[in-house]
Amino acid sequence: MNKFLRYSLICALAMICGSISAQEVTLDFESNEWGLPEGSTNKTVDKKDYSNGTYTITLEGSEGNGYYWHNKDLYLFMGKQGAKLTLPAFDFDVEKIEVTGTGGASTAVKQNVFVGETAVSEETTGMKGVTQAYSIAEAYQKAGNVYTIQVTSNHNTQIKKIMIYKKGSGGGTISVAPPTIKGTSPFDESTEVTISAEGYTIYYTTDGSTPDATSQSGKNSVTLTLTETTKVSAIATDGEDHWSMVVSSTFKKSEPAAEVTVAQALEIINALEDGKTTSEEYTVKGFIVGTPDFQRKADNSLYGNCNFDIADSKGGSTTLTVFRAKSFENKNFTEEDVAAPILKEGDEVVLTGNLQKYVKNETVTPELKNCYLISVNGQTASVNAIEAEKNANAPAFNLAGQRVNNSFKGIVIKNGKKYIK
Repeated sequence: MNKFLRYSLICALAMICGSISAQEVTLDFESNEWGLPEGSTNKTVDKKDYSNGTYTITLEGSEGNGYYWHNKDLYLFMGKQGAKLTLPAFDFDVEKIEVTGTGGASTAVKQNVFVGETAVSEETTGMKGVTQAYSIAEAYQKAGNVYTIQVTSNHNTQIKKIMIYKKGSGGGTISVAPPTIKGTSPFDESTEVTISAEGYTIYYTTDGSTPDATSQSGKNSVTLTLTETTKVSAIATDGEDHWSMVVSSTFKKSEPAAEVTVAQALEIINALEDGKTTSEEYTVKGFIVGTPDFQRKADNSLYGNCNFDIADSKGGSTTLTVFRAKSFENKNFTEEDVAAPILKEGDEVVLTGNLQKYVKNETVTPELKNCYLISVNGQTASVNAIEAEKNANAPAFNLAGQRVNNSFKGIVIKNGKKYIK
């Protein structure tokens, strides 16, 4: 992430009127330019350095937990109590550090900033959809101090970005509220991204550079259509020499999963280290061997997933274990699916998921996990889903044989069957 050395226009304005208060450095975790382990199955507790090419951080997970980069929702996961993220030493006095969480983060996680073993700010609680601010104690603001962000409760944290403020910048008090950037990530073919700053002029970039007064602009709101993975950065101004901080979001295009046979999947798994999972998804075609096992809870209700083996041919002996597969569109299996049944021995299935070299008691099991159905015997939706769609679109009649609309309440007849609305 670029060090914010004040682009020329903003720098000049700051010198003239002192109205700009922005972070000196932003460390962004919405893209994995750090080379962090991707996905929960690759999390680690190891103390290790990671660099984005400009800055180097050190991560260390707590025993039994760990850290990783969430490659679908785009954030750094770290936990639990004792997990640490150590920042580089900066060549300027640091007045404040801000940490931005995610919408799905814990509301109970506690964090603080330390120099060595000394807490140098006030402990905060919660990271769900907030940016927590840590004002650094005067005695620990000097350039060269090494700050560590540490989880201090038995919870996990989720971090999108960290902002470091230089002493004298106003501690992050911004004259203009920063723009909001909203869109869908990951996306398939395209996504619309909206940058909003009501009442202000927005300057933005989509090439990874820092926006300034020479960048593309719009008033109040800007809508972009993205078709590739893109980092969107924006800044707002009131036109009177007052500027917001720069904000950024990365929108990731979903990559199509590589299509492989069972034999090819086993080759990929064999090349993995023990216990590791591919960060890429694969689409695997095969025939079900044996009876699928729809997993049930102690009360006999369904978990919604299913375990079974697949091979490249019917009854094949070289198999890949499909672990906790979900139904079409990554939805849970239902009792109707089990009764049909939606899956049975000999069915040709296509699934998408991650490949794992699972090891327990020195026994290796090649698995397809985090997976869901694409098709069964060439059909891309369950019989129940097709039947439901057919019923939804079928004409409805009351018991007198009169056609009724969707607002009718009572017993109706569709496709020769009675339903209560």
